[in-house]
Order: sequence, then C-alpha cells, then structure tokens
Amino acid sequence: TSTETAIDKATESTYQIPTGLEAGTYNYFCRVSCGDDSVKSNTVTFNVAADVVEVTINGTAAHYSSWDSAMEALQNASTAGNLDDAKVDILLIKDTTTSASTSIDFKSAEVTLHSAGEERKEIAGDSSSALLVISNAENFTIQDINVTNNTGSAIKVSDAKLSTNANIDIEACNAEDGAVSLQNNTTLYLNGNGSINGTSGKDIVVNGSDNKIVIGAEIEKSYCVTVTEQGKVDVFHKGNTSLSFYGERNYKLWLKPDLPEGVSFEEAIPMDKNTNSATEFEGDRYILRDAEITVNNVICAYQDSNNSVCKIEN
Repeated sequence: TSTETAIDKATESTYQIPTGLEAGTYNYFCRVSCGDDSVKSNTVTFNVAADVVEVTINGTAAHYSSWDSAMEALQNASTAGNLDDAKVDILLIKDTTTSASTSIDFKSAEVTLHSAGEERKEIAGDSSSALLVISNAENFTIQDINVTNNTGSAIKVSDAKLSTNANIDIEACNAEDGAVSLQNNTTLYLNGNGSINGTSGKDIVVNGSDNKIVIGAEIEKSYCVTVTEQGKVDVFHKGNTSLSFYGERNYKLWLKPDLPEGVSFEEAIPMDKNTNSATEFEGDRYILRDAEITVNNVICAYQDSNNSVCKIEN
C-alpha cells in the first residue's frame, strides 16, 4: 500500500516503484493478512524531487533535479562523444542556485539555454570562478533567462560563438573578469538590448586574442568593455551604436558605410585598394574607423560612434 491505499495487483513478493511519479514524498509498506490476522512491514519512504532542468541532446530529453546534476550530465556526454556536432537544448524549468563552476567542451554543438514558460527563470550562483565556462560551441544562444554570480564571472567563453537576445539579464557585479569574459577565438553577438552588468567598466572583459563582438542593428544601449593587456578584439557595428571601452587600446572598430543609392561597396570602396582599412565578415563589408580610405569617384559616408555623419570622398 501507499498512503494507506492498496496498490492494484501488488500481490507479489517484490514491488517495483513506478517511474513518472509527481514530485513529492511517498510511503510504501506491505501488509500480509491471513484470516483475521495481519502483519505490517516497516515503511519505506521514497522522495521524488521536482524537475529543475531538462536537457535534450539530438531529440532525446532527460530531466534533472538540480542545475549541478544537469551540468555533470553534459560533462559526461562531452567525454563520451555525445555532444559532437549535436543539437543541445538546456531548458530551465525552475529558478535554481549553485556554488559550482562548470566547464564544458561542447564539441561543436549548437546549444540553446533558455527558460520554460513565459516568465524568465534564474540561475543564481556564488562561485569565485565563472558559473559556466563554455568552449568549442558552434553557437551557444542565451535567451529568456537570468544568470547571476555574486563573486566571479557569470559566463566565460573560448573557441565558441555566444549569442544573446533582448530578454536576458547576465550579472556579475563583483567580478574582475567581467560578467561575460572572452578568452580566445570567441565571437559574441549582441542582439536585442539584453542586460549585461559587471563591475565598473567590466560588463564584458576581453582577456585573450582573436575575439570578435558583433553589435546588432537594433542595439540601442552601450555596453562597457575592458580590454586587458593580453586581450584583442574586432568590433563589427551593424547599426549606429558602439561600445564604451576601457583598458588597453587593443581593438578595432569596423563600421558599415552609408553608400549612395544603387552604388555597391566595391564600386565605392575597392577592397584591393583598402587591404588594411576594409574587410568582409559574415557576408557584410566594413571599413575601419579612423583609417585612411581610398574610394572611387563616388561619395559615401558612415555614422561614427558619436552619431556624427562622416563623409568619405576623394
């Protein structure tokens, strides 16, 4: 019986507690009767924890009662080769806390971290290291979620692409390495005016080389970026909003020029004459801010980070 209710057909010498029970506490015991006499066994208490995280890898879902157990499962999946070029969905079902720092090699997987339901859920941590250390993700998208760390960084990234959207809040107001820390060979896509908050000047910290930040055309707020002595970053502006920089001047600002109607980039700004001051990135062409530009017999202009229109002409 369970909670004094007889279990149908449970008349064998053993009983297997079923899977799929709702979260809660279940008490089981066995009663044996013979005529008017009966005897009751000791009670066994069975606890079912509520799901906190659902992790789906290539369509196969698993549920975990804590953030830490879900992250451990992902680490094991990485070691076993199950994340290689995989599709990974990390769904936060309930608010959760952790004091651990988790490092995962995503093996070129495409990953989405987001909340269940309409309300944003929160991962709240207190770790001296970054809560989540991401490497080798083909694309790691964070959307509709809050990630906070009271001590260290919230997210550290290397050899990966990290994308954010509007409905996020990434916060690490006491971290010298920034709320988001870029190590090496990382591309950060800022989309949708999501909130990234670090200590003064350190919303984002660039600690390594060969990094890129892509500012979406819809971005209206300016994030604070600190570039360390070892840091290096190229910043691509799809719109007119730039970033506020601190630390070393190891950065390049690439802007999209305003071209006359019907005039292509190549017609206005030949790439072969601007090998150091023009570039192509992910299908778009940019010019380097404050660089000398060689143009053909057309006039074009760009809007700089101070919202001033600067003409380029021969």
